[in-house]
Amino acid sequence: VGWQEKFFSQYEMDLYQTESNCQTPLERQYHTEIMGMERSKKRQNQRIFTYTDFDRFSKWEEQAQSLLIPAQPTPTLLAERMANVRHRRQERLAWKSRLITWEPSEEFIKNSHIINTPVQTMYIMGDLGPSGKLGLKENEYVLCTIKSDSNGVITIKPDFNNNRGAYRLETQGEKREVWRLYLENASSHIHAEEKEREQRMYRDLYTRHKEYLNSLVGQDFEMPPLGILRLIVNGEIVSAQGYEYDNLYVHFFLDLPNNWSSVPFHCLSGVTQTCRTHSEDVAFFSYPFSFETFFHKEDESDGYHRMTCHTWRPLQSGTVAELRRFFIGGAPELEDISYVRVPGTFKGERLSRFGFRTQTTGSTVRHAKHTDKQQRAPSNL
Repeated sequence: VGWQEKFFSQYEMDLYQTESNCQTPLERQYHTEIMGMERSKKRQNQRIFTYTDFDRFSKWEEQAQSLLIPAQPTPTLLAERMANVRHRRQERLAWKSRLITWEPSEEFIKNSHIINTPVQTMYIMGDLGPSGKLGLKENEYVLCTIKSDSNGVITIKPDFNNNRGAYRLETQGEKREVWRLYLENASSHIHAEEKEREQRMYRDLYTRHKEYLNSLVGQDFEMPPLGILRLIVNGEIVSAQGYEYDNLYVHFFLDLPNNWSSVPFHCLSGVTQTCRTHSEDVAFFSYPFSFETFFHKEDESDGYHRMTCHTWRPLQSGTVAELRRFFIGGAPELEDISYVRVPGTFKGERLSRFGFRTQTTGSTVRHAKHTDKQQRAPSNL
């Protein structure tokens, strides 16, 4: 059975043989075709027949598809509005000077407030009546429904069997016969020339899409030098807690280990804003920071880190310092903040801090996520 190919049922053969029963030009055309088949004895089908998109059965079937309320014998308003949707065709919309229609007509409402997607429908039918008693309407069953919309989407219900079991159809007559239905896609395979033309079309499409993506990236995509690992760290100083007083801030400095370097004139330190503590003596900074560094070896590590830094502060002996810290605020600060770390040139086992007094205070929580980029050709996904 081909798309919109008409096969006449025995009921239609009997109906359209009488010219007086033909009311429309299509039915008169059916009369001519049936009379030609009767004269030539070339009718090919018996039980299998079709209803095309222009047959009256298509209109009746769509109006009867679950659009009635069970307790209401007449079609609902939705059924009446949707009955003619399929038969409408898209028209060119003209620019209207009036944006509001105060007295809309019924036709205006149908065209403006109902989804209007042109659809063509075809029904493959089966006359499952007893042998010798074909042509009765009550023995007609829908075997397959095929719909094609203006977007090129084809819907087949039920689907092709594809080596699965057969569909079962049980008649409603006295014998209640069971029929097995197989649906197969019998379309001819694409020719070699058409297949090559289709592949060329896809290649051109993919090439244009790749060029479009390359145009978005541009030619100035920055890459690290060959053999160098580029490490970008995006982090956040979240909070601090456990300190004695309020109005806290964090002054941080990043010291790079051996074989690591940063962009010239790139600042590797910073100072957060001053925050007051809230419940449970917690000060929330939510201070973002970012660093960009380079390493000469390949490092595949990548991920999310949470680190809690236990802090201390310089301690000045005497009650005057504590009174000043209590009433005025502030504490002794390091002139060189790098004094808190072990010098990179230190080679011994013990580092002396004799005379330098400190006091343990609170802790600071930091979140960091880093991504690495290595020298490689840019790719499009």
